[in-house]
Amino acid sequence: MKTHLLSWNPDKWNWTDIEKSIQELNETGGFQDSWSCGTNKSIEPDDRLFLIRLGGKEPKGICASGYAVSDVYQDDHWSGEPDKKANYVRFEYDVLLNPEKEEILSMDYLKTNEKLAEQHWSAQNSGIQIRPSIICGESFICGE
Repeated sequence: MKTHLLSWNPDKWNWTDIEKSIQELNETGGFQDSWSCGTNKSIEPDDRLFLIRLGGKEPKGICASGYAVSDVYQDDHWSGEPDKKANYVRFEYDVLLNPEKEEILSMDYLKTNEKLAEQHWSAQNSGIQIRPSIICGESFICGE
């Protein structure tokens, strides 16, 4: 099992129904969605996924985690551009926080923690692999 970092830039895509997604996760114990994984075609079911919020406005940092429940597949691009495709993976969330209302694992912490600073957290592409050296056990990022 590998661990990957998916990215979300609200400057490019506004998650207008994030509260509904959080409510579904809290009420049913599960929420699935498709998420773009950039050029990565190696994500497999059961790989660990983390979602980082990037872009021009704060807060920035990790706001969700879960597992891949599909192989990578192609579909219409999330931007809506005609004839453009993107790679996606089905994401089963186990944690989803609204960065506008809840405290997330901040970019400052990710960049200043001695162990976590080994990873490049501001990647332009979604789907990068998180360094195995900062994975604690099978499913969590360790900061110690």
